[in-house]
Amino acid sequence: MMLVIVNMCGLIATRVAESKDKMLRIFLTLVGINMVIVMVNKFDFSIYYNGVDSVLNVIVPDFLDKFWKRTLEDKDITEYNFGKSVIGEMIDSL
Repeated sequence: MMLVIVNMCGLIATRVAESKDKMLRIFLTLVGINMVIVMVNKFDFSIYYNGVDSVLNVIVPDFLDKFWKRTLEDKDITEYNFGKSVIGEMIDSL
């Protein structure tokens, strides 16, 4: 998660800044702000997960969310059975 936060700060800094000095200043500021947020939350990333979850709940339609959850629980999917058998064979061969 920390890697994702640092990469997002770098992406934002490169898109916003006009010069290298300004880009570095923006990047370090964003990383610093995120590190303070992480430390205040006692190294719990739930603030980021809850933020993304709330945004997705607004963007993703209800029927699509129900479909995704059902496919995650559905054991009759061909890909699920294939993946399970491949992983089982890999574990057995060890």
